[in-house]
Amino acid sequence: MIISSPYINVYRNMYFIRIYLRIFLFLTKRTARYIIENMNLKKINRKIQCLILLFVCVVLILPGCANRGQTVKNLIIMIGDGMGPVHEEAGRAEKCEPLAWDGFEYCFEATTDSLSGLTDSAAAATAIATGTKTYNGVICKGQDGKDLKTVTELAKSKKKAAGVITSDVLSGATPACFSAHSDGRGLENDIIESQLKSRIDLLMGQSTAAYDGYYGDFKKKGFTYCGSLAEAEKASGKIAGLFAGVPVKNNGLPGHETLRDMTVFALNRLSKNKRGFALMIEGAKIDHASHSNLYGQMIAELLAFDECVEIARDWAQAHGNTMVIVTADHETGGLKFSDGSYFFTSAGHTDSNASVYIQGWPREEPPFAEKIIDNTDIFKISRSVLGV
Repeated sequence: MIISSPYINVYRNMYFIRIYLRIFLFLTKRTARYIIENMNLKKINRKIQCLILLFVCVVLILPGCANRGQTVKNLIIMIGDGMGPVHEEAGRAEKCEPLAWDGFEYCFEATTDSLSGLTDSAAAATAIATGTKTYNGVICKGQDGKDLKTVTELAKSKKKAAGVITSDVLSGATPACFSAHSDGRGLENDIIESQLKSRIDLLMGQSTAAYDGYYGDFKKKGFTYCGSLAEAEKASGKIAGLFAGVPVKNNGLPGHETLRDMTVFALNRLSKNKRGFALMIEGAKIDHASHSNLYGQMIAELLAFDECVEIARDWAQAHGNTMVIVTADHETGGLKFSDGSYFFTSAGHTDSNASVYIQGWPREEPPFAEKIIDNTDIFKISRSVLGV
């Protein structure tokens, strides 16, 4: 069941109200200037002079207030793939302190069902990236087969930078949904070719043999094809960082880069765009470990993702004008707690709601009126704060 927020309609109405307000302010501003230029203020009563000057000040100030606090410069969406609420509880227990997102301003729950019923990563990421439900396996296409606009594409339409980084392969379902369109998540060549056509500025994740075959194509499209962050640091323009591996911690192996280091690089590089950026960061292997019921590995991946959130959170607080969203696409493994220990009850996905944490929301009213939302609502507020 889709639970939409009444605030979304309010924001749409406010958009038209702001247009009318701008027209009114333009006309009154012209009138105010005419008064100043054509009236002899020395012949006017002092009280009337004050009223005229007050009127002029209001007209000059209001345009700046009309949009103030409605949008943000930067948007960071962070997805812990397969991370359910109990995974978070286990992470807190193992960390022995709160997770990086526990102090965020708002917390909600999102339903995750797809048109197929129990969702997969492709349908869930499509919902988050485009605000539209689709069938499992589909990458950002509607029921009519047409491409759906993604939040990264909308950011590019505002001349912002856009980036996607993941601990998974770059053609994986979640990173693909923020950088490509395809009829099937398993159509790797189709996904890569769609990524080549995208206007995205930064792609980083684990490489595959298929990507190696597109080296020349990436170069033709203006990308610098990098096998390490050291190479990426020297590059300018668009970057495709295709790494040999993405371990939890630095292991010193050539071409192996951590999601933490990718996060730091992405924030520094994309923030060079004066108009801001939209960035999706995925901690993919929480899901991988949960499918295999490897509790220790799941915790290691979750805490590595937590470290990335801490970096993004601190960056956002230091630079301001940035909204950070932390969520999951679905829950994997049916993680439970009983008799003092955590254990998996499934090797697949479950219908558990996903947590949604938001920091840097730029408006006084909450993002949503209800505690439980739908995952498509994440896109709606992302689009709203980008001013699209």
